[in-house]
Amino acid sequence: MQIDDTALAGRCVLVTRPESQASGLCQLIEQSGGRAIRLPTIAIRARQLSAEQHQAALKQIADSELIIFISQTAVQQFERQFAGQLAALQGKQLVAMGDSTRTHLAKHHIGDVLSVESGMGSEALLDLPPLAAHAVVAKRILIVKGDGGRALLYDSLHERGASLHTLELYRRDKPQTSRLQLTTIWNHSRPDSMIFTSGEGMANFLEMTAAVDLAGLYRTPALVFGGRIAALAQAAGFAHVRQVDMASDDALLRALYQLHRVENSKVEN
Repeated sequence: MQIDDTALAGRCVLVTRPESQASGLCQLIEQSGGRAIRLPTIAIRARQLSAEQHQAALKQIADSELIIFISQTAVQQFERQFAGQLAALQGKQLVAMGDSTRTHLAKHHIGDVLSVESGMGSEALLDLPPLAAHAVVAKRILIVKGDGGRALLYDSLHERGASLHTLELYRRDKPQTSRLQLTTIWNHSRPDSMIFTSGEGMANFLEMTAAVDLAGLYRTPALVFGGRIAALAQAAGFAHVRQVDMASDDALLRALYQLHRVENSKVEN
């Protein structure tokens, strides 16, 4: 999308994405005149596979007809541990959870990568034709992901008759954050809006900021990915929740433009 270098002038945006996923969005915010504050609420830790696990994973990759990448982190960790296997993805059906994950895969020129065009999350992914009930019966599917997370995708594909394997390449931890860092953010930077891209990240954020003025925090507008996280944010107590229905930096930036255009209009009136 076209960058407006004044659209977010004077606005401070708190970005809670994992550190490895935040740079592109923060750069867009700053190119639009805003200030991006990075507060990762999920720390990504690579999983070290044993030699036996690595060999088993190579067999799963080779045997799979369709491979689903749950996140751009899943792609990054696949690149790190199976760099020599990128060519093996040629000719396989590849499905990405979200536009940023699709873009990350597509840069390797490994063929067509399918992702949802509207909506997000496992629910939207399960609506894709290649994952329909009639299409996955007995199909060998590999899900590349982190540990834990929602079981909806796996359980639904299992119920539809797919032959499933998972390849867990990383884990998600809650970062260690000092009270001084949090106090500085809320007492001095005073974010005008916050961004949450996962329910787990939002839950970690609330635990990390338990000592902060929660009334002020809950009054700050929150941009979230999808209806499920929007419902979680509202249930947690956030008063102003704006739902973003595409998992991309551009979609988040457009939502920030719209949010702060409305806020600026209120001030002018």
